[in-house]
Amino acid sequence: MVRRDLKLWMGVAGFAVLVVALTVISLTREPGGCDVGEVEAGAAAFHLFVSNQSFEIDPVRIDVMIDGRRVICQEFFVEGQHNWVQFDYQLDGGVHTLNAIAHEVNVETEIFFDMRDRERWGVLNFWSSPDEEQTFTFDMFDEPVGFD
Repeated sequence: MVRRDLKLWMGVAGFAVLVVALTVISLTREPGGCDVGEVEAGAAAFHLFVSNQSFEIDPVRIDVMIDGRRVICQEFFVEGQHNWVQFDYQLDGGVHTLNAIAHEVNVETEIFFDMRDRERWGVLNFWSSPDEEQTFTFDMFDEPVGFD
């Protein structure tokens, strides 16, 4: 009897450990259930601002990859079109590739940008309106960005 009770409690404890482990794993994922990797540390800071500028598609789920690594995977809300979310990375100098995907409309873009061995700021906007094609725009700056 004691042996059977011990096996039962060991089974319950094992299940509890599994539930805790799965909870911890799910808490380390970005919204939308996507695994997000780290960009390898480099010499220069890259500050990326991402925004949904579309009242037509709100929210929009955007994935961003830098040099093939997914670094952003989340929903972006338009919130009056004055809502930019900041992400910060350390990148090596030289040219890097940024890919972005808006999943709801299957819009993709590929952008090449040069870190120039110094701190840089990038702004990625998603746009959509009834009479225009959905698209991303990307601008790069050598100094901090201000938004109205």
